[in-house]
Amino acid sequence: MFKSIVNFKVYREGIHGNGEKLARDLSSIRKENYDLIMAVSSPQLYLASKYKGIIAQHVDPFESGAHTGAIIIEELLNMGVMVHF
Repeated sequence: MFKSIVNFKVYREGIHGNGEKLARDLSSIRKENYDLIMAVSSPQLYLASKYKGIIAQHVDPFESGAHTGAIIIEELLNMGVMVHF
């Protein structure tokens, strides 16, 4: 299977409502032998509940605990974000 990653970065085309439109458009071109993965910024991680193939641009190397603002794998898994591909 062929895989591609589209990194939304924080360009205007990939944030706010534009991020959801881009994810919807990209999801429509996924095919059986072609897997499209979308790397989104933290505020866009909610897209994982709506679209397949969402990964986080950033993850912190911590377990749960006193790490204010950390983005931990446990939370990403609970949100449905891909943590490997």
